[in-house]
Amino acid sequence: MRRAIDALLIWTMRTKKKKCIKKTRIKVAFAITSFGDVPFASYINHVHVMCVWSKTYDMILVPDHGNTLVQAREHCVDEAIRVGAEYILYVDSDVILPLNTLDSLISCDADLASGLCVRRGYPYSDVAWIKIQNEIKQPLFDPDEPGVHLVEWVGGGCALFKVSAFANLKKPYFQHVYEKGRQLYEDVYLCMKMQKKKMSIMIDSRVQCGHVCRSQVVYPKNAPAFRAMHELITDKKV
Repeated sequence: MRRAIDALLIWTMRTKKKKCIKKTRIKVAFAITSFGDVPFASYINHVHVMCVWSKTYDMILVPDHGNTLVQAREHCVDEAIRVGAEYILYVDSDVILPLNTLDSLISCDADLASGLCVRRGYPYSDVAWIKIQNEIKQPLFDPDEPGVHLVEWVGGGCALFKVSAFANLKKPYFQHVYEKGRQLYEDVYLCMKMQKKKMSIMIDSRVQCGHVCRSQVVYPKNAPAFRAMHELITDKKV
């Protein structure tokens, strides 16, 4: 009888533990923004990573309603707040994500943590900006020396936000603006708002994303080869 009671107590404790684990799973809103054709390679990738991540996280696919990218991104924030997500992961429809994306970006514990993406056209530069002697410049992070770096601005191709960060910001979160004769896109605009609030923005080069470029995929490690090929053909250098 005693053994039966002990076994029942152990089973009850294990069941409660499982329920607690299930309740404490992190809820992530997965926001894929797309206006146009979606490359097959990135489509399959997004389905795959969401299936894998769903084993660890509560993944919620957020629709990107709106006539413009700005409207779509704004709507995704509203939806993430509505469903009670702790994080929102923005992903462009032509970006390929490595499986370590969520684990690595969450471990940064930043208000905004981005994977390392490169432009899909010349000069295939990293989509990130840092401040050097009061000037905003685009660095080239070494993909063979992955790490986490504080930056000024990042792109929205693979960007993980803490949803709580938006509580300290006023709408519109995203907007296209012109400053000093140049256009600043919606992701840079949001980074500028976050910097004014002293929020943390990081690049995690352990997360090396692919960017579909016509029939090719540009990664941080093969971007120098794309750059060299372009310079050879056009006799143009950065």
